[in-house]
Amino acid sequence: FRMQAEALFRKNLSYQKKRRLTNACLVIVPILVLGLILGVQFVVEVLFLGQPRVRCPYCGPADDDYGKLYCNGFSSCQEFFFKNKSRAEYINRFQTDVVEGCAETARTCGGKGNFSCFKPQWARGIQIA
Repeated sequence: FRMQAEALFRKNLSYQKKRRLTNACLVIVPILVLGLILGVQFVVEVLFLGQPRVRCPYCGPADDDYGKLYCNGFSSCQEFFFKNKSRAEYINRFQTDVVEGCAETARTCGGKGNFSCFKPQWARGIQIA
């Protein structure tokens, strides 16, 4: 049995030596596909998910652990969610001063991801639709 196994091993080894390019492709292609998928995931996260306009505005304090994570480390969540336009544009869109409302909510909601800290009614005007 040992001689047959050894002969089969040598046969396969000589066959694999002739197929170096095929063996290299068997290793390289999955690595390239994985790299491509990770690259696309990174681009989607950077371009779309890291932007405040695709997230529900969180008006809790930014100094607790949840606020730091959800508001990408900004000093206040108001800066993160309501930074691109002037206050007058937000007042025209929502018929209220959302920046001041968000600051008031941050003082009263308790933070730590509490549901009352989120303002989904203000997300409609910010979302990509």
